[in-house]
Amino acid sequence: RHPAAPEPIDLEATMHDRFGNLAAATRLWEEWLAAHPDSAEAHLRLGKYARERGEETLAVEHLEEAFAARPDLPGVQVLLGESLTNLGRPGEAVAVLGREFPATARNPNRLTLLGHARLQEGDHAGAKGDFERAVAIDPASAHALYGLSTACSRLGETEAAAQHQAEFAKRKAQSLARDRANATARLDDMPALLQTMGGWYQNAGRIDFAGGDKAAAERDWLRALDFAPAQTAALSGLVDLYRRQGREEEAQRLVERAHNARPASERRP
Repeated sequence: RHPAAPEPIDLEATMHDRFGNLAAATRLWEEWLAAHPDSAEAHLRLGKYARERGEETLAVEHLEEAFAARPDLPGVQVLLGESLTNLGRPGEAVAVLGREFPATARNPNRLTLLGHARLQEGDHAGAKGDFERAVAIDPASAHALYGLSTACSRLGETEAAAQHQAEFAKRKAQSLARDRANATARLDDMPALLQTMGGWYQNAGRIDFAGGDKAAAERDWLRALDFAPAQTAALSGLVDLYRRQGREEEAQRLVERAHNARPASERRP
């Protein structure tokens, strides 16, 4: 049973993905797609997960569905274009990446991927133009600089190729240094994500309870507390439900669980 909007599914699937459980993330969106076969969001996420598993052909199938339904859906154009290029289908990649939407017209990643697709087609001059546009937007883009160096080399512009290659090497070294510095902070947003998930399930429980489905409300509120043990609204709802049903011991255990989940500085003696 899922909420009637894809946002909670996306949040839960994102958490599974963050913790390396790609199968669970995929299953959530497959269930959503089975119930909502026209969901561009589901095709986008399933295409993304297929790419992460190295299944480019399956990824393209999902991403093409998403792009056909909503070509301006954030992320779908770039992912589809990249997958098509990876599969050796540069002509199709150029057709996808060459379309300019307001949100992606100045996206250097799109332009860089477009340049690589043109390189694969043998259109070195066209590729050079794409890479130059990308570098004009983001001068620090190592990938665009590498592509520009390659395009210039293939056009016989050896001096320009060497200059761009040197700049690429400098930017790549800077990028690696940033990655090392940020490695320990990659999950800094996890506490906020857990709180958000707790909020989604707390709201789902409130809606179920109002609709008279107390068993579903209990499941939702328990899920809320799994994600955010100190979620007071879910705790209050569950405690009230248990006491109405004469389950006083379970209510008391929940109160104790929530108390123990709080930081020591916030606990009352």
